[in-house]
Amino acid sequence: MKVGPIDLKNVVLCDDVRVEKSNKFILIGVYSANIVVSQTPAQLGVSLYGEALFSKPGEHRLSIRISVNDTRLGELGIGYAITDTSEALGFHTPQFSIDIQGPSTLRIEASADHENWKTIIDKRILVGEVPGSLLVATQSPA
Repeated sequence: MKVGPIDLKNVVLCDDVRVEKSNKFILIGVYSANIVVSQTPAQLGVSLYGEALFSKPGEHRLSIRISVNDTRLGELGIGYAITDTSEALGFHTPQFSIDIQGPSTLRIEASADHENWKTIIDKRILVGEVPGSLLVATQSPA
Protein backbone atom coordinates (compact mmCIF):
# COMPACT_ATOMS: atom_id res chain seq x y z
CA MET A 1 0.00 0.00 0.00
CA LYS A 2 1.45 3.32 -1.08
CA VAL A 3 1.59 6.05 1.58
CA GLY A 4 3.34 9.05 0.07
CA PRO A 5 6.92 8.05 -0.90
CA ILE A 6 6.68 4.88 1.23
CA ASP A 7 5.32 1.56 -0.01
CA LEU A 8 4.09 -0.39 3.04
CA LYS A 9 4.26 -4.16 2.62
CA ASN A 10 3.24 -7.12 4.77
CA VAL A 11 1.53 -4.97 7.41
CA VAL A 12 0.32 -7.28 10.20
CA LEU A 13 -1.72 -6.59 13.34
CA CYS A 14 -0.78 -8.84 16.24
CA ASP A 15 -0.68 -9.03 20.04
CA ASP A 16 3.04 -8.34 20.26
CA VAL A 17 6.25 -8.11 18.24
CA ARG A 18 9.60 -9.21 19.62
CA VAL A 19 13.03 -8.74 18.07
CA GLU A 20 15.63 -11.50 18.31
CA LYS A 21 19.33 -10.78 18.79
CA SER A 22 19.73 -11.62 15.09
CA ASN A 23 17.24 -8.81 14.25
CA LYS A 24 14.54 -11.27 13.13
CA PHE A 25 11.01 -10.35 14.18
CA ILE A 26 8.73 -12.69 16.12
CA LEU A 27 5.02 -11.96 15.60
CA ILE A 28 2.84 -13.18 18.47
CA GLY A 29 -0.92 -13.62 18.14
CA VAL A 30 -1.50 -12.52 14.54
CA TYR A 31 -5.03 -11.24 13.81
CA SER A 32 -6.03 -12.61 10.40
CA ALA A 33 -9.71 -11.61 10.50
CA ASN A 34 -12.04 -9.93 12.98
CA ILE A 35 -10.93 -9.60 16.59
CA VAL A 36 -13.27 -11.56 18.86
CA VAL A 37 -13.44 -11.18 22.63
CA SER A 38 -15.56 -13.53 24.74
CA GLN A 39 -16.95 -10.79 26.99
CA THR A 40 -16.73 -7.10 27.76
CA PRO A 41 -15.26 -5.09 29.21
CA ALA A 42 -12.00 -6.49 27.86
CA GLN A 43 -8.48 -5.16 27.43
CA LEU A 44 -6.29 -5.96 24.45
CA GLY A 45 -2.71 -5.13 23.64
CA VAL A 46 -1.94 -4.82 19.92
CA SER A 47 1.21 -4.13 17.94
CA LEU A 48 1.90 -3.55 14.27
CA TYR A 49 4.63 -5.06 12.10
CA GLY A 50 5.38 -4.06 8.53
CA GLU A 51 8.02 -3.40 5.93
CA ALA A 52 8.67 0.01 4.37
CA LEU A 53 10.15 0.48 0.90
CA PHE A 54 11.13 4.06 0.11
CA SER A 55 10.87 5.50 -3.41
CA LYS A 56 13.51 8.19 -2.87
CA PRO A 57 16.52 8.71 -0.59
CA GLY A 58 16.56 11.32 2.16
CA GLU A 59 14.95 12.00 5.53
CA HIS A 60 11.48 10.46 5.90
CA ARG A 61 8.93 10.11 8.69
CA LEU A 62 6.34 7.35 8.91
CA SER A 63 3.53 8.20 11.35
CA ILE A 64 1.10 5.59 12.67
CA ARG A 65 -2.09 6.29 14.60
CA ILE A 66 -4.65 3.97 16.13
CA SER A 67 -8.28 4.60 16.96
CA VAL A 68 -11.31 2.69 18.18
CA ASN A 69 -14.73 3.93 17.03
CA ASP A 70 -13.11 7.14 15.79
CA THR A 71 -11.57 7.88 19.21
CA ARG A 72 -7.82 8.28 18.77
CA LEU A 73 -5.84 6.18 21.25
CA GLY A 74 -2.33 7.04 20.21
CA GLU A 75 0.08 8.17 17.55
CA LEU A 76 3.76 7.55 16.99
CA GLY A 77 6.38 8.50 14.46
CA ILE A 78 9.37 6.66 13.05
CA GLY A 79 12.17 8.68 11.44
CA TYR A 80 14.33 7.25 8.67
CA ALA A 81 17.47 8.50 6.90
CA ILE A 82 17.36 6.57 3.62
CA THR A 83 20.38 6.14 1.35
CA ASP A 84 19.49 2.79 -0.32
CA THR A 85 15.98 2.57 -1.82
CA SER A 86 16.38 -1.01 -3.07
CA GLU A 87 15.71 -2.76 0.26
CA ALA A 88 12.61 -2.71 2.45
CA LEU A 89 13.12 -1.93 6.14
CA GLY A 90 11.17 -3.78 8.83
CA PHE A 91 9.38 -1.77 11.50
CA HIS A 92 7.18 -2.46 14.48
CA THR A 93 5.25 -0.43 17.01
CA PRO A 94 5.20 -0.75 20.75
CA GLN A 95 2.08 -2.36 22.12
CA PHE A 96 -1.05 -0.18 22.24
CA SER A 97 -3.52 -0.92 25.04
CA ILE A 98 -7.18 -0.98 23.99
CA ASP A 99 -10.16 -1.04 26.36
CA ILE A 100 -13.13 -2.77 24.70
CA GLN A 101 -16.60 -1.89 26.01
CA GLY A 102 -18.61 -3.59 23.24
CA PRO A 103 -18.59 -4.23 19.50
CA SER A 104 -16.16 -1.75 17.95
CA THR A 105 -14.03 -0.89 14.96
CA LEU A 106 -10.25 -0.71 15.24
CA ARG A 107 -8.58 1.52 12.64
CA ILE A 108 -4.88 1.98 12.00
CA GLU A 109 -3.78 4.80 9.72
CA ALA A 110 -0.43 5.87 8.32
CA SER A 111 1.03 9.10 7.00
CA ALA A 112 4.38 9.64 5.32
CA ASP A 113 6.29 12.90 5.58
CA HIS A 114 3.28 14.68 7.13
CA GLU A 115 1.04 13.99 4.10
CA ASN A 116 -2.60 12.85 4.21
CA TRP A 117 -3.54 9.95 6.47
CA LYS A 118 -4.45 6.64 4.83
CA THR A 119 -6.22 3.70 6.48
CA ILE A 120 -3.97 0.63 6.41
CA ILE A 121 -5.94 -1.70 8.72
CA ASP A 122 -9.64 -1.78 9.62
CA LYS A 123 -10.74 -4.58 11.98
CA ARG A 124 -14.10 -5.23 13.55
CA ILE A 125 -14.03 -6.13 17.23
CA LEU A 126 -16.84 -8.53 18.02
CA VAL A 127 -18.14 -9.93 21.31
CA GLY A 128 -19.05 -13.61 21.36
CA GLU A 129 -17.67 -17.08 21.14
CA VAL A 130 -14.05 -17.07 20.03
CA PRO A 131 -13.90 -19.23 16.89
CA GLY A 132 -11.64 -22.26 16.66
CA SER A 133 -8.67 -22.48 14.34
CA LEU A 134 -9.09 -22.89 10.63
CA LEU A 135 -7.98 -26.14 9.08
CA VAL A 136 -4.40 -25.81 7.93
CA ALA A 137 -3.37 -27.60 4.75
CA THR A 138 -0.46 -29.96 5.09
CA GLN A 139 2.14 -30.68 2.49
CA SER A 140 1.87 -34.00 0.70
CA PRO A 141 4.99 -36.13 0.68
CA ALA A 142 6.83 -35.94 -2.65
